[in-house]
Amino acid sequence: MRRAARKTGKEMTAPSAAGVFVACCPNAGKERSDNCLKRVSFISGFAPSEDVEASYRALCSNLMTGNISRKVFLLTGHSQGEGTSMAAIRLASVCAGMGNKVLLLDADMRRSVLKTRLAVFGQALPGLSEYLQDASSIEEAVYSTDISGLYLMPPGGLPKNPSELLASERFRELIEIIRRVFDFVFIDTPPIGHCADATTAAVRADSAILVVESGGTRGRDAKRDLLQLGRSHCPVEGALLMKSKGAG
Repeated sequence: MRRAARKTGKEMTAPSAAGVFVACCPNAGKERSDNCLKRVSFISGFAPSEDVEASYRALCSNLMTGNISRKVFLLTGHSQGEGTSMAAIRLASVCAGMGNKVLLLDADMRRSVLKTRLAVFGQALPGLSEYLQDASSIEEAVYSTDISGLYLMPPGGLPKNPSELLASERFRELIEIIRRVFDFVFIDTPPIGHCADATTAAVRADSAILVVESGGTRGRDAKRDLLQLGRSHCPVEGALLMKSKGAG
């Protein structure tokens, strides 16, 4: 059964501890002036080639035709520079282009790559860390983008304890809220070989995608990463090869 773009004919809402989260849309919250209605733009340079885009479309199609209860996907790699954030942007944007409402959640609160891809880089944007510390609402932490159907929750400021925040009840509640509003959620996380953030967040994801760098990620490291994800009871969707000829 195909799972593309679940249209209900009405705007979806979901309760949260902070009140009610109204899905970002042109007709929602006309009387509000929150950041959810603000738009952020990605800088150029991440659009894949035609062949690579076709690969991402195939992957998105597989996700859409798979288990319909799986909609929250975590992406991680073994080390910095393997292309996890680029893969997350491309996968989320291609999936949105196929008619889905998609949230790209940047859970790399330590050293975010995604925020360097925003045209407002350098400007403080309330995001995940502020929400998890109860310093902002979801509306204030979610932004529409210049890509139709794609929304972004940036990492926010650097907290003292990212792993503890990702293990919190508030993060669990956040995932439950956004899974009811969006067709797909892609979570970009720090390298699994550097800190516990990815495995901590994986507990709340439906499935994980392991990003490996062609000629860079060692087989033994990838196997170790898979074992760590397994300990989080997060099934692995598969591996995504980056930086090879004709790949992402």
